Amino acid sequence: MKNIFIIIIIICSFSCENKINPTEKRSENKIDTLFYQYKGFNNGMKLYLFNDNKFKYEFYSYGCTGGGENEFVTGNYTMSENKIHLKPDSVKIKILDFQSPTEFKNYNLKYQNDSLKIKTEYDIINWNNIQYLISPQKNKDFRSHTPIFMVEYDIDSIVLKRNDYYEFADYYNLGYEPKKHGRYLTQITKNTDSIFEKLKINRLPKNGNTYF
Repeated sequence: MKNIFIIIIIICSFSCENKINPTEKRSENKIDTLFYQYKGFNNGMKLYLFNDNKFKYEFYSYGCTGGGENEFVTGNYTMSENKIHLKPDSVKIKILDFQSPTEFKNYNLKYQNDSLKIKTEYDIINWNNIQYLISPQKNKDFRSHTPIFMVEYDIDSIVLKRNDYYEFADYYNLGYEPKKHGRYLTQITKNTDSIFEKLKINRLPKNGNTYF
């Protein structure tokens, strides 16, 4: 009887170990993939940076009454201490037809310097438990995902002249950051209940600190 009891304990130990190990491996894979995102109303952006120096950028947008699209840009990237540079090479587009809400039309394209291009230069900014990817590149040089009515009624089209630093500073100056974010990529690096320190504006790149 004693031997049977010992055998049962050994079997249970191996069973628990087998259940834990796959979870640990999955956790390691998650750490190897850096993920940044912006989430708006029926639209958003996602950026995945994989440990093999590949990236996937996704933009998605859906209409309130149906229809929508997903754009996926893939390629390679390089990362230094405080900068990320994307090198896109291909684009995949999935369009959800308004008339057929369950059918997608798929297009595979080679990445070009056209209306589908994305921002490729980002500064890495750490502020307490948030990491920001802020691009100095102007919005007007890239496809505009800004609602058309905002552009039509803005005499100077200032929305298109902005860059991520302008958006970041605008939210900061209005007191929204760090609770709310504009249209730029962010990542929560850790959960904390501590009081947020003031943003060290003098440590920001020179091309962005003039907006604050």
